[in-house]
Amino acid sequence: MLLFNYLTLFIIILFEYQYQYAYCLLNENNIIPKIIHQTAPKDKTKWYPIWNKCHQTWLNLFPKPEYKHIMWHDEDLDTFIKNEFPFFYNNTYKLYNKNIKKLIARDI
Repeated sequence: MLLFNYLTLFIIILFEYQYQYAYCLLNENNIIPKIIHQTAPKDKTKWYPIWNKCHQTWLNLFPKPEYKHIMWHDEDLDTFIKNEFPFFYNNTYKLYNKNIKKLIARDI
């Protein structure tokens, strides 16, 4: 239930953010690019059983090539944050004592 609450809160924040700042994401044709970003561990044995089905559902509902799908792995995101936001990484991110805090920080 706690995970569901976090996901619900994240979805609400994400939609509010996308609505308010969508103009920042427009491409040269003033169209928001059709890109689906997902995150998961690189090692699929660490995925919850339902994640494969969810991932496939996204692929089915938003088919290629109309939509671009990007799967961010945990290790990729750690490297991205370290390289692109070193101050945040060194002073906050790597000090988080629970992985859920890192997951939420990545999504923002």
